[in-house]
Order: sequence, then C-alpha cells, then structure tokens
Amino acid sequence: MFRIKKRVFMKILCFSILSFFFVLIPSCYTGFKHPIPAPEKLKPDSKVLGVWFRTVAVGGEQVSVFPRENGWIDVVYIYGINSKFYRDGINLLVFEGYSTTIKDHKFFCLRPRKKDLLAMGKKGEIFDEAGYFILNYELSKKGNLIVKHFTTEKIGNLINSGELSGRVSKKDLAEGRLTDEVVVTASSEELVKVISDKGIGAFVEETEQGMMVFSRKQEQ
Repeated sequence: MFRIKKRVFMKILCFSILSFFFVLIPSCYTGFKHPIPAPEKLKPDSKVLGVWFRTVAVGGEQVSVFPRENGWIDVVYIYGINSKFYRDGINLLVFEGYSTTIKDHKFFCLRPRKKDLLAMGKKGEIFDEAGYFILNYELSKKGNLIVKHFTTEKIGNLINSGELSGRVSKKDLAEGRLTDEVVVTASSEELVKVISDKGIGAFVEETEQGMMVFSRKQEQ
C-alpha cells in the first residue's frame, strides 16, 4: 500500500487479510488507486452497523462497524480471539471507508486510517497508488453478513488481458512481496464500467470456501 512504508504494512496487511479470509487463495491482496465512487448522498448502511462474529481454525474474529456523521464508517477488525495460534493475544486492525453500490451489488471501500499510520511514526505521503481495497458484501436471509474479496487471480487476468488498467508484480521475497501484488490503477469510472459489463463474478471469489460469513451471535 505504501512505498518504503508500503513494504512493512503490506506484510502485516497481507498476513492479516489471509487470516481474515482464512482460505487458500493464490495471493491475498488487490490494491485500488481509485475506489468505487461513493453515492451522492453518502450514509452508512444501517444494516451492517454494529458487531459481527465468526470462528475459524485459528480463533475467533470480531468485526465492528461504526458510523461517522459524514457518512463514512470505521471498521475495527479483531482476530485471534482465544486462539492457540496467536499466543501473545488478540490482533487488531482499524480501517476507514464507506459502503456503496453498483447495480444491486454492495461494496465496502476501505483503507488504513491515516492517523493510525502517523501514530506509528509514518510521515510524508501516506497513500500512493494502492490506497484502498474493496470487498463485496451482502446480507443473507438468515441475517448473516457475507463478505467476498476481490481476488488477485481474477483481477490479474483482467489486467493482463487489457480489460482493466493496472499492474501485476510477481512475488519476490527479496523485494518484500510475500505473494503476487496486484494494483488496479483504473479510474473509478472505468472500474464501475468493467464491473457492470463483466459482472461481479469476474472479480470476487464466489465459492463457499472463499466467503466470510459473520453472524450477530458469538459462538461459545
């Protein structure tokens, strides 16, 4: 997500998102220079506000979504709850962003909060070409929150075929890339057009293994 700062944060973010998804995927992270546009009258999706839970093999997870008066949201993600894997306690990430739609599909456009990075001693230009990541979400009939990530494999194919502007950098441990790194440089308008034309299935993981399913009730 950031240049020198990017490498350190990408390692943390990549590992955290892998834990967040806890699925076997070719690589873990797709960055977007320009997010899907926010609606003209921006306001939080009231149906997703509050606390959500799920349990995976490495421990419990909790996602809390808080509203802001300006229509943005803060997302607090806690993972490794009561975990045998994370022996030093829970892990916490905080993001900011907003919810938006394309046709009938809903999306979170999120990024790390600038003030958190500054608190860690990061100075200068914080966000560069890959400041956002995007998640597709929906609410099931049972009231569960189902989240699907934009896969690097599918988006990499769109970039390599010339259907979407961006770049694909193969993993290089010497360069600090633990996995392939995919960055979409398309404008917001181009991104919306390609999603509208190709359909959401050309971007997200739609298998059961690739979905995150959260509920309002915490498993005991």
